[in-house]
Amino acid sequence: MFFFIALFLLLVIVFLNIYAKRDPVSKDKISHSVEFDRELAEPGEDFFIVTKVENFSSHSMGRVYITAAIDEGIEIKNKKYKVKYSKSQKTVVCKTSIRSRRSRELQIAASVEKRGAYWIKSFQLDCLDALGFHISYYNKPVNKKIVIAPKRVNHDFISKMVVPGYGDENAKHGFIEDETAIRTYGEYTGHEPMRHINWKKSAQVGEFVVKQFEPMGTNVNTVVFDIGGCVNSKANTLNNDLFEYAVSMLREVLEYFEAKRIKYRVITNAKSSMLRELTFSSVPSGKKTRNKMLYMLGELDCEVGKSKYYSSRELLSFAIKSSYNAPFAYLSTASRTGITLSLRKLMKIKGIDIIELYAQDYYKPQQGETENVNKA
Repeated sequence: MFFFIALFLLLVIVFLNIYAKRDPVSKDKISHSVEFDRELAEPGEDFFIVTKVENFSSHSMGRVYITAAIDEGIEIKNKKYKVKYSKSQKTVVCKTSIRSRRSRELQIAASVEKRGAYWIKSFQLDCLDALGFHISYYNKPVNKKIVIAPKRVNHDFISKMVVPGYGDENAKHGFIEDETAIRTYGEYTGHEPMRHINWKKSAQVGEFVVKQFEPMGTNVNTVVFDIGGCVNSKANTLNNDLFEYAVSMLREVLEYFEAKRIKYRVITNAKSSMLRELTFSSVPSGKKTRNKMLYMLGELDCEVGKSKYYSSRELLSFAIKSSYNAPFAYLSTASRTGITLSLRKLMKIKGIDIIELYAQDYYKPQQGETENVNKA
């Protein structure tokens, strides 16, 4: 009896070995990938980390462990996936199974609250077939990125820059001007809005006269975004709260341009892959250009010490040389005596209209919030 049991077990082992060696689970039989489902997201908006594994062998993969190393700020929403921490690395682990010649796609819901660029750093796959043979292990570096746009903020400061009635001889020209310009004057027919009546000319001619407008279409506005006010070069520190609020203010200004289809450009000493020689230019044409602008703002970073850092004075000098003496807005975190005097001097000598915006004038910390100072 013992002999037959031993013979049966031997036959089973031989059969399993023959089966396992036929079209085994191996590196060339597995395809795997990981990526984000989009390139840009709003703060707190759900997005997905998409992993896909394809099994081309004739063996089912009974236990598959997918491990992705992600940035610390990414919050995983799916409770069934394990999140582990080791030293400075955060990983999410998914367990699944894949039948022979089939594929499996997993969507891991995630979100990020803070603006910035976030990465999947590496992808690891541990698997074995249904019988426990041919353990496979793959680990490869991954550079997949998602950018989180700045938060929205109260945009009351926009009213400081917007001046309606562009072209009216009695209107003061400001930085952001209306999309229409006065072409001429005409007789009031009763169908025009009352606000278009020019009361001064009406009194001169003795009848109601209205302004007739035509599209401008040639505005190009420049915003100088200076990070010098939030960087302490000696201590190499950054006032993070004011910096983030200033970026959010910049978003409101540029979104106003996008909504009005006004051409604009940003000149800044911050860093972003979308900047070309300190400048980001846009001719608004819809959702695509708006997303390009938000991507640039999401990437903006202070990299003092890592590469050449343009000081506030160098930035102003560059802006003046490339602005063709056109009016521009200067946006920074806090006002500084030296820079303010330089701006006043430029306005006086060159006759340039400069709008000054400082985040400290509008930023209101929430109750219990303290000043956040980080290493630059």
